[in-house]
Order: sequence, then C-alpha cells, then structure tokens
Amino acid sequence: MINSFKIFLFIYLLSGFTVLNSQITSFQYGLTHPNTSTSSSSIGRPILLLDGAFATTSSWTDTSGQGNTVALYNSPTLSSTQDGIVGFNGLNQYGIAPSGFDDFSNGITILAFVNFNGVSNWERILDFGNGEESNNIFFGRDASTNNLGFGIRQGSTPTFFQTLTNGITNNGWGFYVGRLNGTTYTLLNQTTSISGSTSVLPNVVTRNNNYIGESNWPADDLFDGSMGVVALYDRGLTDSQIITFYNQYRERYSLPPWPFKNCKEILEYDNSSTSGIYAIDIDGFGALPLMDCYCDMTTDGGGWTLVLNYLHQSNTNPALSVKTNTLPLQGSTTLGVDESGSLTNWGHTAPSLLTAMAFTELRFYGKTSAHGRIINFKNSHSNTINYFKTGTGSMSGINSNYSTLEGHTAYLPSSAIDYFSNEGNLAMTNFPFWLAGTNHWGIKGGGNRWEVDDYPGDSSNHTFHQIWVR
Repeated sequence: MINSFKIFLFIYLLSGFTVLNSQITSFQYGLTHPNTSTSSSSIGRPILLLDGAFATTSSWTDTSGQGNTVALYNSPTLSSTQDGIVGFNGLNQYGIAPSGFDDFSNGITILAFVNFNGVSNWERILDFGNGEESNNIFFGRDASTNNLGFGIRQGSTPTFFQTLTNGITNNGWGFYVGRLNGTTYTLLNQTTSISGSTSVLPNVVTRNNNYIGESNWPADDLFDGSMGVVALYDRGLTDSQIITFYNQYRERYSLPPWPFKNCKEILEYDNSSTSGIYAIDIDGFGALPLMDCYCDMTTDGGGWTLVLNYLHQSNTNPALSVKTNTLPLQGSTTLGVDESGSLTNWGHTAPSLLTAMAFTELRFYGKTSAHGRIINFKNSHSNTINYFKTGTGSMSGINSNYSTLEGHTAYLPSSAIDYFSNEGNLAMTNFPFWLAGTNHWGIKGGGNRWEVDDYPGDSSNHTFHQIWVR
C-alpha cells in the first residue's frame, strides 16, 4: 500500500501555546507558499484554518494568515492527543470567529477532522451567518440523525440543503467535507460521498455571527465532542486538493490513506512508490467502487496503470474478459504461462470504465514466441484514446503519432495502415492497428488469432499483450 508521506516542516514557538513535537506551521496545506504555487500538491491559502495545536482555553489561533482567530468561551478542554485537540462539552462551550466571510462567489469548501461524542440535535461544526435564518452557512449534524448536513440560506431562504446519509461516525474520528463550486455540490467523509448538480453559492454579504460548535438557532444543541482541524476555503477545492489535505493529516486520527485515482497520482504523492498492486478510486468521489490496480512505477518515469493484460498459451483460444468494475492485474510475464483461468490477471477494461479514468497517455507492450521483436511504445493520440474510451472510431493515424520506449524493435505501429473501427468492448483487442498479411496486434482477433507484430493467422504461438494508461 501507499507509504507514509513524510514532510519535514519547521517547528516554531508561539507565546502562550504548548509546542508539540509534530506541530506544523501556518500554510502547511500548500506544501509551498500558497497562492502563487503551481505545484500539483499545492492547495493554497484558506480563509480560516484552525488546528488544535494552536489553541488556548480562551482563543484558537487562525493559522491561515487571514487573522480570523476564534474566541473560545467557557474554557473548552485542551488535549495534546492527536497532536492537539479542542474538546467541547455540548453545554456551554463554543467559539466565535470575527465578522467577515462575505465573498464565496468562487465557491466554498469546508473540511474538518472532528470526533462527535454522541447525538446532539442539530449540533454544528460551524454556522456562519447573521442570526437565525439569515445568510447562514451550516455544516454539522442533520437534526438528531447520523446524517451529515450542509446548508446555505440566501437571505432567509433555504436555497440549498443536502445530507450524506449516515455520514457521521459517533465516538470516533472522522473527516467531513462540504463543497460547492457553482456547478456541483459534494459531501463526503473518509469512506463515502454524495454529489450532484447545483448552482447555489452563498450570498456576498458580511457575516457577523460566525460560530464554531454553536448554532445561529438558539434552540439547537451545541457541539459535543472534539475538534482537531477545521478549515474554510473561499473556493471549491478540487478532488485531488481535498485528498492532499486529508492525507496530510489523517495519521493524527488513525485514519487510512485516501485512495488515489491512478498510479500517476500515487507516484506524485510518494516518489519512492514501487511497482505492484495498489487500491485506487478511479472516479474520485464518484459512484465506482474502490478497486485494485497494478502500477508500473519505473518505465518511462513510472505512474502507469494497467488496463489490458493477456498472457496467452499457444494452441489455446480462451474467451476474453471484459471488465466493467475491476482492473486487470499483472501476474507472470513469462511467455508460455497460461493465465486464462485467472479472474484477476486475465482481461481488459471496458470503454465504460476507461471513460471514468483520467489519463492522457497510452502504452502498448507485446511479445510472442514466434520471433524476438518487442512492441513497446507510448502515445497521446487523441483518436486512439477516444476509440478506447467510447468503442467508436478507430486508431487511424497511430503510425505517425507515437514514441518508442526501451526495447522496442517491432515494425508496428509505424507499419500500420489498416484499422478496425467501431468494435465497442473489443476496441483494444480486435485488430485496432495492423498491416494486412504482415504485422498485427490481435487478441483473439477475428475470433481465434493471437498475434504480436506478425501474421500466423491462428493461436499457435505464446503471446503477451498489455496496455497501460497514464
């Protein structure tokens, strides 16, 4: 699995605070200082960043650099566990942030690591607004359920409210996120998510009653539990930025690593990652399940995700396996091994699944017992990518749109002038590129031909075909 991400950060002293061994500095979420960075892991500056390591019994310092330090009332309990947490008793303890928080025209993202002690009616992680039913931004428990709620009022009108069913874990740490970006909403915790379409954003208005752990509705319960990190962004963070935020802090709360979308993201996160099997979530916070994949972390810089793998034994003609909710894994790479009976190694990804995957490059690899030539090339050919994602079109033009990789000695794809088209689920297998009577890429092509840069016209040779994406 993914190795721990090690970030070496300066430890500094703030007057009146207990400095913890793993204490981290302001702007830690950017990894580089924040607003100007173009780093793929940079999140940029929030407008509120509360970390339990920077709290006293009377104030909770905003380490975003925006000066929105929260006043704490009735001495919440401080603890050095989880590298610093603030505990609220659900009776009379809460926080108030300064006035402001006016402009969310670029979206809003709320992120929080909190531990709910139990069910308190309508308890808030935060509620920013101007009193009851007045331009509120609500994030917390939906009534007395275990549903996570996220709501927006424009003036007194409740224009948006969504819940993540059973999204709250009681008596345990969880990661909770609400996001609006002007086109979609997302609610999630560390295991589940919900999203949909909405154009709602908070009104641009100065908010004067900005509570942490308290509600603008006097009848609602106060928050009962502990808070570790609470952050507010005045824009809709991307999925990868939310994942970076989570993975940077989740070890404090003994939460598992967030699965990345592909092998490239894993390698960017930890450049010491080695080739092998990883768990990924190819559509991020979408509906597809977590699935295992095989990553090549060395070839051409690494970060390749395997999407087609057929190690075929000579004189056999087994059925193909079209995978719609799993990815093929690499097993043996030795010619002559028969993997046709493997439910995990044998198969290729359907266009419906490839469509959900983010990639801009393809890599083809093939070898056969019939000769010593190796196919090993990559491309960013739009026709090919579109064909494999949709099953319609063809690979026409691949013969002049590729780069060879180490060991490539085959005539294909440069010799290819013929292309099957509109093959649907068989787009990657049924002669997507070839030269008539000479050089072919065929995986049960035409129903019985297994060919790698040659033309035996049958299944008489051991063959090995792979396709990777990045």
